[in-house]
Amino acid sequence: MDRHITRTSFGDISYLRRDGRFPVLFLHGLGGTGNSWLRLNRYLSTDLGVFFLDLPGHGRSSKPVVDYTVDLQCSVIDEFLRINGIVPAAIVGSSYGGWIAARLASSRISPRFLFLLDSAGLNPSVAQIGKGDEFVEAAMSMSRYNRREVISNIVRNNSLESQKLKPAELASIRARTHIIWGSEDEMIPVSYSRQFASMIPSSTLHVINGAGHLPHITNPEQVSEIINRTFLE
Repeated sequence: MDRHITRTSFGDISYLRRDGRFPVLFLHGLGGTGNSWLRLNRYLSTDLGVFFLDLPGHGRSSKPVVDYTVDLQCSVIDEFLRINGIVPAAIVGSSYGGWIAARLASSRISPRFLFLLDSAGLNPSVAQIGKGDEFVEAAMSMSRYNRREVISNIVRNNSLESQKLKPAELASIRARTHIIWGSEDEMIPVSYSRQFASMIPSSTLHVINGAGHLPHITNPEQVSEIINRTFLE
């Protein structure tokens, strides 16, 4: 895969790209990078053109002093897609990336498919349960690119009620949605997968037995098989 940079009004967005017929956008979790998806690459169909983004404020993407809300993430990604003329056939989001993906699919773009992996957005944030500082400390060891002030800003904004996913918002999603969850997720329990499934029309729930919060890392073959099969149906 090749690394690319797109200049936006926010700054640079860095991403890994592999060409294919169907563009698929991958959005990682809080504190991660686009590299977190690399274990999927060997198993994903060659028909899929993949874009592993470093979200704004993460990885090699720019980190300006701004208010990092989910809405800001959506605005920057929307601009990134327009600049590059990309109409994604699918969006795949993990945890915080799933939160962003769901909002994008409900309000800004209309992908054919949406894949939510152990998605945040409905559960209490780490700040709301009193573990914000602990998470920030952990995030500093996730990637050498992380900046404390950025992660702290995101953690703070994720606790705002205005940023949470709303039932009406999820009900407006028209993409065929696959909700993928690790049965042993201790960060966002599997009970939230059923909440997503009950609120999003045309959704299918897949629980991966034994997997935790990051099934695309621990169970890449199973996650890839779900994504590949969806494009063949």
